Amino acid sequence: MKTEVINIEKGQYLSDIMDFIPANAIVEKTLPGIGATFCEITSKRNSIIIEPNVPVIEGKRLKHPNILGVIEGVTIQDLKDYLKSEVEFKKIICTPESYFKVQKAFKQLSINYFDEYFFLFDECERITQDIDYRETIHSPMEDFWKFKNRSFISATPREPSAKEFEMNGFKHILIKPNFDFMQDVNLMFTPNVLATFKHSFYQSIPDTTNIKDCHCFFINSVDMIHCIIKELKINEVSNIYCSTTAVKKLNKLQCENAFSTLVPLNSINFFTGRFFSAVDIECDFKPHITIVSDIKFAPHTKIHPLSEFVQIVGRFRNGVQSVTLITNTDNNLPYKSIEDVYKNIEEGKKAYDQLYTLYEEAPNENYRTVIKEALDRVEIAKYIMADGRLNRFMIDNKISEQFLKNIYREDHELAEFYFFSGLYNTREFDYSGFKFKDNRFFYRAQSTKKRLRQDIVNQLENIDLSFPEGSVSELSRLEREDSLIVSAFVNLGMDFIESVNYNEIKLWVALVKKAVEKGETLHPLMDAILGTFKVSWDYTEKEIKEKLTVIYYEFEIEGTPSATDLEKYFVLSPRKTIWGRKGTDGKNPKGCKILSAKFKERKLGTIFNLG
Repeated sequence: MKTEVINIEKGQYLSDIMDFIPANAIVEKTLPGIGATFCEITSKRNSIIIEPNVPVIEGKRLKHPNILGVIEGVTIQDLKDYLKSEVEFKKIICTPESYFKVQKAFKQLSINYFDEYFFLFDECERITQDIDYRETIHSPMEDFWKFKNRSFISATPREPSAKEFEMNGFKHILIKPNFDFMQDVNLMFTPNVLATFKHSFYQSIPDTTNIKDCHCFFINSVDMIHCIIKELKINEVSNIYCSTTAVKKLNKLQCENAFSTLVPLNSINFFTGRFFSAVDIECDFKPHITIVSDIKFAPHTKIHPLSEFVQIVGRFRNGVQSVTLITNTDNNLPYKSIEDVYKNIEEGKKAYDQLYTLYEEAPNENYRTVIKEALDRVEIAKYIMADGRLNRFMIDNKISEQFLKNIYREDHELAEFYFFSGLYNTREFDYSGFKFKDNRFFYRAQSTKKRLRQDIVNQLENIDLSFPEGSVSELSRLEREDSLIVSAFVNLGMDFIESVNYNEIKLWVALVKKAVEKGETLHPLMDAILGTFKVSWDYTEKEIKEKLTVIYYEFEIEGTPSATDLEKYFVLSPRKTIWGRKGTDGKNPKGCKILSAKFKERKLGTIFNLG
């Protein structure tokens, strides 16, 4: 892809150097906060802008009353009314998931939007970054290629592997700062993230009743945030910015200052992933920023040095006082070259195609059913689209995931990557003296989890399940919060849930048996095991045997279960010591970490098509 360089001076915005965002390009802004969205909103043309999350859209709506932000509650009729309004240049901003409303409105009004509108995908790396848990985030891409004028833009774009970009003559436009923009960063490496966080916190804030500066902590785990606030007793001086679902969850845990949209900052502020990019945080002071990753407790808290880290620092339009990263690493993470990842995907696709040929040539429906089940369950299936082609964004996501595993294996590897990136002036701090002894309260207590599930059951009792279409939003929210308990309530009933005392493994086994009765699965043992054991979790050998014993008994499997039985279904780490869970002998037991699943987990007990 050809690269075109456009220089920008300190203090300039994108609208100072261009009237329009260039079409048919991947625009690399380099710096967040130089007004890319503003440039498009004020441009003299019709535009559709895709933003990664709702808070971004809400912020733009407040600043620009003539735009239409498609958030919850905005209907297709609202869109049609706006499109028929006297606003000269229409500006529609939506998330990837709400783009279908925009489609329908245009089609119902017979507007040729592919020719009349410019299509901009802002923070475009989020397609690759989020596609593993936001399955429809790439859905607007089907329309993207139909637009006459369209572009990707971000401060931190990742060059996509999809061939369509070069086939459609896309170019790479680099906005190059003509000044030093490197960020000073403190890197704190530690085996005990919690202890190091507390140490750093009290060094910066020795007296929580007299906090002089503003402190902002970016942690992509609501459980971690809750545990920190509870442990440090800082509830009253802390704000938490997170999803609507997480707000309700935190409110139940007596965290009242939780918000799904931006409000004036408190002395201490916690932000989850939906606020890591695109959101403008405007204040007349410069806060201290701390980014926290505990990849052993919450593997999804890994921070990409070239994208998420840059985006987080760039949220503050007035700049920051200091930036600190507190993280651990894990030498149990499997190393794999990027070339090997591509090779494995290619080989998996060949095997899938051969299996699909057998499916098409099967002599009868029974054979086809068995082979179809196998096609749906193999790991490569999640990378294959309905038309049989590989999903390039899913592949790019896999590459990015493996890249992070590779650099998060050792402190020095991660430190070197930050140093040689050309983006940061780094100072390293070694907190290896904080040994991992006991992080028990980082793990949500079982009683707390049971109480949360009881709350969900109480809410489900107030929903008319005979008419689920009338409660789509509420059911979707509850399923996102805990799909297991929702499926159990509908398929097994409240009496059964209470009879097993909300026991997770018993609920899973019962759902699997129900699925067998309905003909939804041919592999009940596999489903029970895949649903019971979680990827990225540590399990002691005793825990593995106890869980497998229950499953084997329920499905009448002969023989004594062994921890090594899990190797049939998962890729496991080498045998290791599991810290923080001492046995009856007072010693830390042996066990392993589940690194990945060998088969695709089937979602059992799907009740409604919630759309």
